[in-house]
Amino acid sequence: MGNISGRTRSKDESCLMFDLFASGHHPPIEDGMTSSDIIELVQTLGAPLIFAGLAFWFIRYQFDSSAKERQTFIDRDEANDVRAFELADRSNEAMNKLSTAVDLNTKAVESMINLLGKNLR
Repeated sequence: MGNISGRTRSKDESCLMFDLFASGHHPPIEDGMTSSDIIELVQTLGAPLIFAGLAFWFIRYQFDSSAKERQTFIDRDEANDVRAFELADRSNEAMNKLSTAVDLNTKAVESMINLLGKNLR
């Protein structure tokens, strides 16, 4: 097995590296992956495994993006629901005021008719 530095690793070193990466405790990547790192991965793991990993990453990326988008829509819907209920409450208050005003006008008209009726008799 070759690596970036050009020296070959023994089978024990490769197993140790695998165990180190599998345990989740791996050295930090300083500069990201270079083209030689990618070439080494393809030679070591094989193209199908690399593309399966890329497909998994893409699916995960799409899932995360969709989850964020759904959460945005849910938040927006909740805000719109609040506004709709406030609007309905204000409309009910306005209708109640209008009903009260119509009742008062009806009573005023009835009083006026009664007064006019008494004066004409």
